Amino acid sequence: MSIVVYKPDQKTIEYAEFPDVSATANTNILSSNLTFNSTGRVIVQVVPQASGTLSVIIDGISGTAYNGQSLTAGAWFEFEIYVRSGSTLNFQYSTSTTISIIVIFIEVQ
Repeated sequence: MSIVVYKPDQKTIEYAEFPDVSATANTNILSSNLTFNSTGRVIVQVVPQASGTLSVIIDGISGTAYNGQSLTAGAWFEFEIYVRSGSTLNFQYSTSTTISIIVIFIEVQ
């Protein structure tokens, strides 16, 4: 994992990359939850190596991305969510596979 922090115009932008993570079906993909220290937008980009359904877990509440539709193997998918200060984030995938995830946090002031 690499994290880069930018501060253009005093707005924090954080970038975290999780390349080629080995995901076990229906278990948390990240070894620990991401925690956000302020309110903001989160852009998530994922590319799975097998078709399956992606679940997003925010503050312990799980829901599926893309209305529960199966993601295509080898294709990039992107979505945006909003989080508040103290929120946690993790992901699960319905199939055991390798998956790459990029998380971009943009602070909202």
